[in-house]
Amino acid sequence: MGPPASHCLERCDGGRDYRFRSPQALRALLGLSPPYDKCLAHAPYARNAPHCSRPVNRAKAASVPSLLGSLQRARVPSTTAEVLLKTLSTHAVCGITGWHQNKAVEVYLGWQRELWEECLHLNGLDPRQWGKQVPSMTGWACGLNRARREQGWEDDENEDEDTEDEDTEDEDTEDGDIEDDYTEEEFSEENDSDEDDIVSLSGGTLTDSDVASDFDGRDISFDIEEDDSSSEEIVATPDTTISDLDGDSPDFTDSQDTPSHGSVPTSPISAYYSTTGTESTPDTVDEPPAISAGDAAAGSDESEVQEEGGSSDVDEFTTHLLDIDVEIFQKADTAVGSASVPSILSPGPPAPASPPAGFCLYPQAPSPASQLKQLLNLMTQTVSQQRRYTGVLYGFARPSAQGMLKIGVVKDRVVAERPFADPVDHRLATWQAQCGHPVVEVFRRPIACAAAERIESLVHLALREYRRVEDPPCGRCERRKRASRARTGGRCSGGKHDEWFEVDVETAKRAVELWTAFAEQLPYDRYGRLLDFWSAKVEAAKARIRPGDTVKSWQEAIPRLIEECTRTELEDLISRLYV
Repeated sequence: MGPPASHCLERCDGGRDYRFRSPQALRALLGLSPPYDKCLAHAPYARNAPHCSRPVNRAKAASVPSLLGSLQRARVPSTTAEVLLKTLSTHAVCGITGWHQNKAVEVYLGWQRELWEECLHLNGLDPRQWGKQVPSMTGWACGLNRARREQGWEDDENEDEDTEDEDTEDEDTEDGDIEDDYTEEEFSEENDSDEDDIVSLSGGTLTDSDVASDFDGRDISFDIEEDDSSSEEIVATPDTTISDLDGDSPDFTDSQDTPSHGSVPTSPISAYYSTTGTESTPDTVDEPPAISAGDAAAGSDESEVQEEGGSSDVDEFTTHLLDIDVEIFQKADTAVGSASVPSILSPGPPAPASPPAGFCLYPQAPSPASQLKQLLNLMTQTVSQQRRYTGVLYGFARPSAQGMLKIGVVKDRVVAERPFADPVDHRLATWQAQCGHPVVEVFRRPIACAAAERIESLVHLALREYRRVEDPPCGRCERRKRASRARTGGRCSGGKHDEWFEVDVETAKRAVELWTAFAEQLPYDRYGRLLDFWSAKVEAAKARIRPGDTVKSWQEAIPRLIEECTRTELEDLISRLYV
């Protein structure tokens, strides 16, 4: 049986390169259609959301057909195709403001992800299991080898090449990441701190006073110690285990299943709240199922005989699976491969009646049932192409605002100007430099699915009763906002920071653990749509909403649904093997 066909790409004659099947397939992949005069920038608040749809410059629109023709003739992957794709992305946005012109980067990265997923599909690989950053076109070969290894493929013909690629894997991936990563945030000229003061934080271990040092306008400096692990890539894989969701959940900053570029910065606050965690049972379907002691002995004897006879690992794995009785799934406690997840979350303390000084209440939902409906509607919304990326949820505290936590998300790709910087460390240093307040990291947690902003929004909705807005706004950020508008007319976030939460650390961690565990199920497909299993559960919950229902009642059901989803996948796998 040959490899699956792709709707967009086809292999060149006997080679490893690809080409586009037809001009129509190319336009469909890129989302372009004649006369190419509509802006593709993501604008959720525009009249024609989710795209801007403003008119594109006529000269740029006129050059799109020739660029498409050149791209149609180019081989993929190649440097020529990469340059053409980048140029085409600048012709697909209106560029009315500097903010919209920066959206060309998002358009290009979205196209690149679509092409990479087509390549994985064409090679018989599951794109949903690729939780890492999309490699550049020059790094596709290395990326395919890695995907084959992670998905259990064995390529005898390329065994020697795989060994060689494994030795140079980190170097190739690093080069590819640097080439295609961009930043949409720049330090303004009005910032009192020099951009060069914010150094790479992933190159070593930080002391307690590095990030949380007093800030009074002086240059920021960090004591960096060399660490051989500084080149590790942040990877959120689909087989990340589900952590316990109760109060004894492992600390995010020191977890075995939380990969990072390097050492996580320690601080008095993060050390105080850190707890010792244990590795939970994997929830992936490719783990061999548990069997009894007698069956294990018989199975080991069979394995030794098969190994002497030269049988493959696949045959051994199949032999174990065929010894399983499907009836074991009728008992929830003995479900094969299901994670040990508590069915009820311990409730957090009620939100304070009034916010502390310097903050005001965030607009609340009319009723708890209305808030629950908003959360369920958000889960079923399709994730737009520009927002399909993995990331890291982080939380930090500010010593000057006791009892407050800032919860945000950052893309897990490195920053172009700081190729060796850890994304979370770079973001915290940026906050500290721009706002002029020392910050202390409290936790971080990777998001496995390509919907990082969606998971962040779900966490924010779950903690909405604790949410606060900085009032009065941050003075430094407000000055930078006015200067940016006067200079370029572009947008700036300003100083009205509204992602603060007046909540204890354990309650925030429980919400983050719950929704990142949901993300580990890869609930959205390659097009950003919620999978049928979860869509059916959400729609059923929406139909049963009654006055008095709260978000907490839905969150209590999610661990049980995660177990049910895992059990359903395993039953389907075993039923196929029996057939």
